[in-house]
Amino acid sequence: MRARLVADSDLATQILVAGAAMVGVSLTLVGLIRIVQGLTQIAGIADNLLAGAAIVFLFACLSAYRALRASSPERARRWLRFADGLFIAGLLGMLAVGMLFAVELI
Repeated sequence: MRARLVADSDLATQILVAGAAMVGVSLTLVGLIRIVQGLTQIAGIADNLLAGAAIVFLFACLSAYRALRASSPERARRWLRFADGLFIAGLLGMLAVGMLFAVELI
């Protein structure tokens, strides 16, 4: 049981750190897309998707933090699963933007 709590805490910490970094990456990409907006027709869609991904990553960070601060192991696991799902959703949003650009550039 103790090993499980340590593993959950480690995962929550990793999601917290990586999610915060991905918020920064998403917002940086939004800025870059705004700079080159005239070059592609999908810039409006892409920056909206990236802004949404940034918000999803932010909520993943907040959920991971909540998991670290939970009062019981059961609540911590629920928050951790939620954070994990949000993190994957954010990554899929960024993947969608990458695919949009790949299709546009072909």
